Amino acid sequence: MSEMIGFLRSHYPGILLSVLIGIASIALGAQYGMPVMMIAILLGLSLHSLSSSKILEPGVGWSAKSLLYIGVALLGLRIDLAMLLGAGLFLPVLAVTLVLFTLLFGYVVSKCLVKDKHFALLIATAVAVCGVSAAAALCCALPKCDKRNSQLALTIGGITVLSTIAMILYPIIAHSFGLNEDQAGLFIGGSIHNVSQAVGAGYSVSSGAGDIATLIKLMRVALLLPVIIVISWVFARQAPDTGVGWTTYFPPFLIAFVVLALGKYFGLIPESVATFGSKISEICLIVSLVAIGIRTNMKEIINTGTRPIIALSLTTIFMAIFAIAVLFIWPV
Repeated sequence: MSEMIGFLRSHYPGILLSVLIGIASIALGAQYGMPVMMIAILLGLSLHSLSSSKILEPGVGWSAKSLLYIGVALLGLRIDLAMLLGAGLFLPVLAVTLVLFTLLFGYVVSKCLVKDKHFALLIATAVAVCGVSAAAALCCALPKCDKRNSQLALTIGGITVLSTIAMILYPIIAHSFGLNEDQAGLFIGGSIHNVSQAVGAGYSVSSGAGDIATLIKLMRVALLLPVIIVISWVFARQAPDTGVGWTTYFPPFLIAFVVLALGKYFGLIPESVATFGSKISEICLIVSLVAIGIRTNMKEIINTGTRPIIALSLTTIFMAIFAIAVLFIWPV
């Protein structure tokens, strides 16, 4: 009990600050129709000077790390395994194909541009799988380094802007290429980064296109789990043998992700609880991104240069072109 009181005394100022800015981010997003995650990062970055405060630092640090893990773990409640398993063979194969080839292309191109394999993997995974959520989850699995916060902030900012642009342009592109309703949904859901933008773009075409875009996008989200498992395993294998335990190969946040997804599938978690947990996940991610922004020096992002943005853009363009090519080769 005394340890809990001590924790609260040392951490509550920084946690409270992060939560209040997170609430402000949600309010601004609702007021102006802007992506909340990007607002959270930007507001945090603008308050970087507070990171030197000895009073705020413990709570901000805890929010940046622990709340990120909690938010990612709770993402398991967003996975609808029943719907995915009942979708037949074509959609899963298409989703795996798009994600796999985009990951490979994105990693190779990004590594050539940014000269950092971990950063390259962060960029490739964010584009290929599910945008901000994928970037946050992978950040938890990658080996720790001093530049990771600035890399995550830059990736989230870039991916949010590109996803918003795609939400506007991709329905127009689908119409220009003469894609039918099913093809438009597959193209949009198979190539837009963030879930909300993919769903919005799909339903802007038609209700049928929106349904298909949502389904293929959720399949890409579901691939986050195997992607993170493989990456965690690879980096654990590369680590020294001493001190490597089961938590290195299977991080607790990943285990929680799997347990929650399976619990929802088998009906052990009521739908109302799953919906509430998904909201908590979103809030945790927003607050953690605020804290990450506070701890990130804007100079580090500026010093990174334009190469990461170019890598994000090229990978995004590749995924869109590849998705359209697959639909013409394998018509539906």
